[in-house]
Amino acid sequence: MRTHLFILAAALAVAGARVAVAAEDPAAVFTAQCAKCHGETGESDTKSGKNLKVPHLKGDEKIAKMPLAEVVEKVKTNEKHKTFANKLSAEQIEAGATRAQQIAAGK
Repeated sequence: MRTHLFILAAALAVAGARVAVAAEDPAAVFTAQCAKCHGETGESDTKSGKNLKVPHLKGDEKIAKMPLAEVVEKVKTNEKHKTFANKLSAEQIEAGATRAQQIAAGK
């Protein structure tokens, strides 16, 4: 009986860890990873954003209406994202892309 409880507890702990990993906060990821160039407001008004000629996210209807999977793919394949995108988890990229879409939609 004890063994079964231990196995059940371990399984629940692993399942809980997976949920925690998948629950990245879009605003936090965007602030930590994307705002360096895109700016907090999506206006690319940072020094890096200006130097790299980063397009504005704010008001970008194309990004706002794109399926999330397509935005994620754009992040992964964009040459300007190469230095950091491969260091982020899939969940972090999806969270950042989610916030980018929200900003593009004016939210």
